[in-house]
Amino acid sequence: MTEVSASFLSADFLELKKEIKRCESAGCRYIHIDVMDGNYVDNLAIGVCVTKCISKGTSLRLDAHMAVLNPMGLVDAFADAGIDTYMFHPETCYHHYRLIDRIRKSGMKVGVVLTPTSPISIIKHFIKEIDVIDQLAVDVGFPHQVFRSEVYNKLRELKKIKLENGYNYEIQVDGGINDDTAKLAIDAGAETLIVGSWLFENQDMGKFVNMVKSY
Repeated sequence: MTEVSASFLSADFLELKKEIKRCESAGCRYIHIDVMDGNYVDNLAIGVCVTKCISKGTSLRLDAHMAVLNPMGLVDAFADAGIDTYMFHPETCYHHYRLIDRIRKSGMKVGVVLTPTSPISIIKHFIKEIDVIDQLAVDVGFPHQVFRSEVYNKLRELKKIKLENGYNYEIQVDGGINDDTAKLAIDAGAETLIVGSWLFENQDMGKFVNMVKSY
């Protein structure tokens, strides 16, 4: 069954507690937290303090998408903030095994994030060490973007690699998810849909989540 992860970049931060409860009541399985440092992308987003508040308000799994230039330096802070899965961009780190070891020792799952143009080969040497692969369908940094259709083939490839090698990583797709792209992404291999604006702007959040779970 496909799961839904609520991307809090699109949440109403004046009503953060209510937004958390909406996601829980709708049947979302995870909360996706975009952390942006203003360097890797031209935006600043959710930091440690807000992450701690979200963590205190829910028992849902918290995934941190670290769109930052120094993922190694933030591992301990976000582990302490309550993050369950720490997801980094492989191009921001030279020492992947060292970072993976640091994440695991902190008690978090290991995740990587691939941009629409990042080749899957960038993670081939350590793919068996990964718990979650977040395949972006848009350029990282801002909501309300259009799903890049070439990503469907990348999802198919990630699924093929997983099945052929007996890997256990979870395949997520992130960005541009709506009523039209959701099923196409699932059919291509996505196991979790990370949904932002389409989810939070939907008056009946539960209807969308149930639709996704039915595919």
